[in-house]
Amino acid sequence: MEKRLNIEEMLNQNPLVAFSLYTDIQCRTLQILGEEILACLDAGIEPDGGTGRGTICNGEVIDRGYGQFWLWVLGTYEVVRTMCQAEQCFSQPVADNLRALKRRLADLRIPFAKQGLRGKRVPVHAEPSIYGIVDSPPDLHFEEKGQVISARELIGEFAVVMGSIMRGDVLADHRTTYSNDAHV
Repeated sequence: MEKRLNIEEMLNQNPLVAFSLYTDIQCRTLQILGEEILACLDAGIEPDGGTGRGTICNGEVIDRGYGQFWLWVLGTYEVVRTMCQAEQCFSQPVADNLRALKRRLADLRIPFAKQGLRGKRVPVHAEPSIYGIVDSPPDLHFEEKGQVISARELIGEFAVVMGSIMRGDVLADHRTTYSNDAHV
């Protein structure tokens, strides 16, 4: 009985384990990476402090944050895509949040991964490049099809969506979405 209680506690604390242990580990890793990116932004971007020199940036730290954000976008998109493909495993509100997050991630994922514009077979120009640097709060902005995308907001959105998933929102194990004849 004691062991069962420990499993129940673990599932209450980490509800994604009931969907997939791998997805739970990946989400926690992406959240840690997101925190590291935000730390890079905080360390690498500072306001001019009234000197009139403009925003002060540490290029090396910003490059590291950009590189980590590139990896974060690619990894986050794949995890969210997997969860969306198995949306019947989640409550409707969670499935809706995952679909919305996937659409937002796709705006950057296509240019980042393919170096092409989303939905078109044309090369990117500046889309995977930093469009703007903001100092309060420290942030990197990207532009895709006229839409400005905030790295800080996207990382925060992922944390909110994943943090909102409760044990009752996970309706089935990921493996139930595969047909029996698909097992090899």
